[in-house]
Amino acid sequence: LASDDVVSAGIDYHDDRVDSTTVYNETSRDTTAGFIQYQGEIANPSLLARIRRLHDEQFGNRNTGNLAWGYPVGATMRVTASFGTAYKAPTFNDLYFPDFMGFPTSNPNLRPETSESLEVGLEGRAGRLDWDVRAFRTDIEDLIVFDLATFLPANVNDAVINGLELALSGVLLDWDTSATATYLDAEDDATGNDLPRRARRSLRIEMDRTFGKAGLGATFIAQSSRYDDAGNTIRVGGFGKLDVRGSYELGQGLTLEGRIDNLLDKNYRTVDTYNTPGRSLFLTLRYAADG
Repeated sequence: LASDDVVSAGIDYHDDRVDSTTVYNETSRDTTAGFIQYQGEIANPSLLARIRRLHDEQFGNRNTGNLAWGYPVGATMRVTASFGTAYKAPTFNDLYFPDFMGFPTSNPNLRPETSESLEVGLEGRAGRLDWDVRAFRTDIEDLIVFDLATFLPANVNDAVINGLELALSGVLLDWDTSATATYLDAEDDATGNDLPRRARRSLRIEMDRTFGKAGLGATFIAQSSRYDDAGNTIRVGGFGKLDVRGSYELGQGLTLEGRIDNLLDKNYRTVDTYNTPGRSLFLTLRYAADG
């Protein structure tokens, strides 16, 4: 419409099919959707508005949309706010995966998830670092989770997720650095129990630097404990792990890359009874043609 105002419209179509040697009760489902979006500036604040109409062959018609707003505060800060709705249909495996040795493994009565999310944030720059603080809340109806009591996927009627996230990125002591810390309060609104397999606190730090033809980097990830079941009787401990990586340009388009995941060989789990890999080494020889 103008240099700062753009209207977009589109359609999308998905044809999902199951091709399997085992028999599924249903093997195909298609969805069709159309959307229109406005993005621009109105008297300095920036604005994005979008609406989407979807037809799901199995679950009918659904409307989703989002609205986002941003406004500069001084020379280096910006305040933002957004609201959006979402829809997620259960997968064919959730609904129709065949019984295993006579035991059911799927739930054909699952309902789609629907949600509403609200987020407010403040972002800015301090020296050579960009920072970003965001608070968010998501209300979900019919959240799809794996129920350890029945070993089947199930719906949580009402789930509420509140969170706070702080992010930093920039150059620190000549290293390209980014860090994200998140606090999450995710619970079943009916019982007050934590939603399964969601850590309340998490931290991720990444640092990378080049030395001529060589590059070095590291990633540190830490997460607090979580519950593995809806009844909050099975606790999975928290963990911290360090991954390192390096690369060297050999010339002629060749680069030697290597990484070590879980350098300190930590024994940890994110799901009860499912072990994660110990220290692992990967080497890659990469070729990129000029031009």
